[in-house]
Amino acid sequence: MMPAALSMREELQERLKDSGHPTLSQLSVEAQRDRIVLSGQVPTFYLKQLAQTIAAQVCTDHQILNETTVANGAIGAALV
Repeated sequence: MMPAALSMREELQERLKDSGHPTLSQLSVEAQRDRIVLSGQVPTFYLKQLAQTIAAQVCTDHQILNETTVANGAIGAALV
């Protein structure tokens, strides 16, 4: 992993943590050569989009691959 990518990953993790949404601070951020991969679970589609927006603001010269999943317990329980 390149040092620039590492610092970008750390900056993104800090911005997710400072977003005011605790769930975003629990997302995994992986820096690859020319892309950033977000993964983990969030309770709403809004938070998935917010994570992607924050990543795009921080990582302007990288492709963002948002692999986060939306898992809302109440909806899942209603479908069972």
